[in-house]
Parts: sequence; C-alpha cells; structure tokens
Amino acid sequence: MNGVPVLYNSNRNSKDAGLDFKITYIWDGNNPQQTGNIVHIYDNATNEIVYTATQTNFYKQDCTVPANTLVNGTLYKVTVNVMCEEGVSSPSEPLLFYCYTTPDFVFTNLVQDQLIQNDSYQVQLSYSQPEGEELEDYYISLYSSDKTIIYTSPVRYQTEELSLTVTGLENNTQYYIKAFGQTVTGMQVETDFFLVSVRYLQPTIYSLIELANNARGGYTTVKSNIISLRAYVYRDGVEIDPTYVNGEMIDLRDSSQMLRFEDSFGVPEDFTIELKGCGFAPNSAPMVLSNGKYGISVYYRTGAYEGTGGVPKAYFDLRAAGELTYVGISNYIDIPADNRLIGFMLTRRNNLYEIIAFDYEEEVENL
Repeated sequence: MNGVPVLYNSNRNSKDAGLDFKITYIWDGNNPQQTGNIVHIYDNATNEIVYTATQTNFYKQDCTVPANTLVNGTLYKVTVNVMCEEGVSSPSEPLLFYCYTTPDFVFTNLVQDQLIQNDSYQVQLSYSQPEGEELEDYYISLYSSDKTIIYTSPVRYQTEELSLTVTGLENNTQYYIKAFGQTVTGMQVETDFFLVSVRYLQPTIYSLIELANNARGGYTTVKSNIISLRAYVYRDGVEIDPTYVNGEMIDLRDSSQMLRFEDSFGVPEDFTIELKGCGFAPNSAPMVLSNGKYGISVYYRTGAYEGTGGVPKAYFDLRAAGELTYVGISNYIDIPADNRLIGFMLTRRNNLYEIIAFDYEEEVENL
C-alpha cells in the first residue's frame, strides 16, 4: 500500500481544546477506498502520545477530537493513518497546532437596539485571551436590516486600541454591525450581530480624506469626499468676480447678485444639502434648485405666530414644485443678528422632504 495521507496545513493552526474540533487530511483518489482513520496526537514538548483514536469513516477525510481531550495553552503535533481493505497506510507527516481558549472579542460601546444619533459612529472593541494569545487583525462589517452586507472595512493590523468608524449611516434606518478578527495562530473570532437604529437631525460633515492601510496587499487606499464644483456669481444676469468674506464665504448681500452652479452639480433622487450663511433678507430665497421641469425653493422668513407664542422668530420655508407642490416649514430659531451664522439642512428621501433650521452659535468677523 503506497498511499500516505496529507494533513491540511494552513501554516496557522489553532484549536480550542474545550470544544470538539476536526483534524482534516487529503487522501488521494488514486489510492484505495478508505474505511477509517487512526489519529495520534503528541505533546510537542515531550513527544509523548496524549491521545489516539480509531474512527470508521468511508467518505469524510477528517477525524474528530472530543472536547476536553487536550489542554489549552499547549503545543501539539498530530499524525494520521488511513485504513482501507489493503491495510493501514504509513503515517502522515506530523502537523503542529496550538490549543487556546476561544478569546473574548466584544463591542464595548454597543448594546442591542442601540440608538445612534449621527451619520457616523466609532465602534470600540475589547479582546482578551487567558493564555496570552494575541490578536493579529480585525475588521467590521455593516449589514442592512435583513442582514445583507453593505460595507466591510479594511483590515486593521494595529491592535493596541481596537476601534473603527462606520460612516454614511442613513437617517431613519436600521442596521446590523458585526466585527471579525484573527489571532496570530489563526483562530477566527467574531462578535454577535448588533442591531442599531439611526436617527439624527444633522449628519456630521465627515473627514475630507480617509486613508486605509492594506498591509497584506502592500498598498494604501485614499478615499476623498471632495469633488470640484464650478460656480459663478452674476449681477443682473452678467457674470462678475465674486467678493469673499474671510476667504470662506461669498458676499451676496446685494440682492441683484446670485451664485449659480452651472455644471458639475446634480441633485439625485435622495439627497441632503446643508447651506450656511448670515445676513439673510426676509422673504429672500437663499437656494433655488431646478432641472427645467421641477423646482425646489427655500425662503428665509421671519414673523410672530401662534406656534411661537407671539414672539418674532426666524425659519425657512420650503416649496417643492413638480407634478404636485410640497410646502413645508422648518423649526423656529431666534431672529439672528446680521453677523450670526445660521442655516438649514434639506433632506429628500423617497419624495418626502424634511427641512431643519440651525443656529450655529458663531459670529462671522469682518462682515
């Protein structure tokens, strides 16, 4: 009988002795039909046999080691012989493997059904292992409410502090978040699925540049949230040079002037737009969107109403004209001074609009 089984070797073998686990091997199809196998496990330090078993197995090329047969924190080696009608094969080459207790790998700032009140969230994790087995890498995945995967982060190899940020969370949406990791000897670890609900008033304007180190591939991914938009200032329909305030804002206090984005700017079916400014004139329209068929206009209003208790307040008035006309108003804010930075955030989801007014509690200098 010439055949010799070959143990499956991932070069990183780790098992939990407190659980049943399998030893897998390859038995070439040109060899006689197997009828079983014999497994021998040795303590690698002493070379003494600590476990041996004969198992009947006609088709599966593996053998099961029962839970609590070995001891965690120990390095072992294993050999396998295959039995068939012609006899017993020579033993395989020995394969080294470690036994370690399954690590604890958990989120420290997530609970089931947690409410997240922003469009991004930094998840934090904790890892511990009784025998000192170290974590080598980890990543997180984001899933829809039906557990369809939406996003998987790059693998992170810096494991002193375990945290990753999930971005782009949609308002009024439920997600599942789950983390995965691998120890230095190849043991796979993962958290439970955690259901989270997202509800916020104002999303974070997230980092302009994100860097992801792909160490195994030897490259770095750079993701930018910046796109170039060209806009022009017009006075009475004639293009003019813009006047800037503090190098950050465009001065449009002259009611005959307007800022127009003529290309590189499109409005998708669902969107969120934030506009900031100061010195708005009552009943003026700080923003107008149009594709020639449909139009969205936002007006700045002031007044005293029943809803304000008779106290004058400021707010934004939305008019969305299409096959039907949608009218809505924002929340009320205190009437600002001319140099007080205010603004609004307009969101459209599934043809439903929401507009929220903000007082940013900042004063614009040199105005």
